[in-house]
Amino acid sequence: QLRTIPPLPITTLTTKINDYKNIETIPRQSKNMDYEGQRLSELIFYWIILTFGAVGWVIGYFRQEFFIVFKFWLVGVAISVVLCVPDWPFYNRHPIKWLDSVPDRKGGKKTTDNAGKS
Repeated sequence: QLRTIPPLPITTLTTKINDYKNIETIPRQSKNMDYEGQRLSELIFYWIILTFGAVGWVIGYFRQEFFIVFKFWLVGVAISVVLCVPDWPFYNRHPIKWLDSVPDRKGGKKTTDNAGKS
């Protein structure tokens, strides 16, 4: 006996779609990856892909199977995605120090740009 899944109401589906469209509903992390963390992430990605690809190529060459090269490369991609895509805490070791607000010459308001315009 087959069980059928009841369909979702249209209003529920449109609500979910609209929730994903609204960028403000996505939770934000308090820290972002800094420039040194971006550089480190790119280096880790580069060396993992290069290492797994080279080892796979050597093993695949001696066994005369290209699929081995592809499997090694795919494992390298999976590992590099896990290590490089999330914003891990070790990518946030050098936080960016932003300048303080500069008071406006005319009205005493604080501005954030260098030109003194509000």
